[in-house]
Amino acid sequence: MYCIYRKYLGIAHQLWPAAVLLCDYIGDHPDFLVDLIAEHPLHVVELGSGIGLCGLFVASLFKHRYPTIEAKVVLTDLSCAMEGSYDSIIAYRCRK
Repeated sequence: MYCIYRKYLGIAHQLWPAAVLLCDYIGDHPDFLVDLIAEHPLHVVELGSGIGLCGLFVASLFKHRYPTIEAKVVLTDLSCAMEGSYDSIIAYRCRK
């Protein structure tokens, strides 16, 4: 997963260790999400997404590993921090 990291712009533009741990956990145990949603679409809202690592990771995971399950992911943050999410989304799409 690739995200734009600009710590010098403030706390919303850096990669938090908890985000990495959450992505590691989800990557190692993706079936817990699949079991939760059963036959319903997955809806994920990442509040305070900053650079968007967790939301982009979940979206990518479901697109590639579970393509038959509909997953909708929304990244949210303060308007001054959304640039980091936008840049990460663009970088992710360009690296495919």
